[in-house]
Amino acid sequence: MSLSFMSSVTDDLTSSAVKASLSQSWDEAVDINSHILQLDPHNVAALNRLGKAFEELGDNTKAKKTYLKVIDLDKFNAIAINNLSRLKLYGKSRPSDQSPTSAISRFSFIEEPGKTKTVNLTKLGPHQVLSTLRISQPVFFKVSKHRICVTSQAGKFIGYLPDDLSLHLMKLIKLGNKYESAIKSMLKNHVEIFIRETKKSARLKGLPSFPSKDANQYYQFLPSDPIAETPLEMEDPIESEY
Repeated sequence: MSLSFMSSVTDDLTSSAVKASLSQSWDEAVDINSHILQLDPHNVAALNRLGKAFEELGDNTKAKKTYLKVIDLDKFNAIAINNLSRLKLYGKSRPSDQSPTSAISRFSFIEEPGKTKTVNLTKLGPHQVLSTLRISQPVFFKVSKHRICVTSQAGKFIGYLPDDLSLHLMKLIKLGNKYESAIKSMLKNHVEIFIRETKKSARLKGLPSFPSKDANQYYQFLPSDPIAETPLEMEDPIESEY
């Protein structure tokens, strides 16, 4: 089997694996990701998806073993580290109750090229707010005059998206795209969030939210004179609150 053929097969299987996870077809996700790992035993993304599938099927023992394989290959892998931390709270099986904590743990960090992005926040909010954050906790965008700030559901300021990403997403939001986001990892003076496109505007059909290559030529394809579908003139939380 040639390398190019095997790469093509793996790409097709990866696409199917992502679709299975997003549709919550967890048995299918186990089968497809296991097949990928037969072809490529060191595929970290497939291992993380497989671990997630085991979690959703209630087998936290297999999930933990799978995430530990990720750590063996990539000891700083944030997805596996965060999932292992959460599994320590639950033991061998997922909690049966549907408390807010268990609901938060269901946020999916499955990566989709062009539709998802992981980013570190800048100019973080006060410690008393950051200390209350939890992995997988949903966070929300508020667009100020020149950038996007990230807040908790209660409206507490967490931090800003980097300036270049803020300007990029402000254009796409004005054109009608929508996004969801959640806390992916936290350390002292460090908050990382995961962003996923949830709605593609008809005006942006065929354009990824997060181009994988140099985006210099990307903007020539954006529609001109964007129609504002969300308000952009909002208070800057740092200037108004802190």
